[in-house]
Amino acid sequence: MPMSVIHRPLISELDEDKVLSLMDTLKSNENYITDDTVPAIDVLWVVGKNPNNNYYYSFGGCHRHEAHKRLGLNTIKAKIIKTTPEQIRLYLGSSTPEFL
Repeated sequence: MPMSVIHRPLISELDEDKVLSLMDTLKSNENYITDDTVPAIDVLWVVGKNPNNNYYYSFGGCHRHEAHKRLGLNTIKAKIIKTTPEQIRLYLGSSTPEFL
């Protein structure tokens, strides 16, 4: 999944050693996309009121996401979970966007 489409609205509390370890794993395993060395992150997918608008949210996998970001990787393995705006509201409360 393209890193650029994933919204991460909550601030991550990172363990620097975990991020660095994941970066080492990713650098040493060029085929990480096709194996299970680094598990996929869960990404919640919401279709907007306009069915052409898609929104992707990730609330977990912060160390994996950060390692990919620091390495400048454009994609990350993701498990896409279709969800509703109401379910996103459970995480974001009144900060939930309108999903146009």
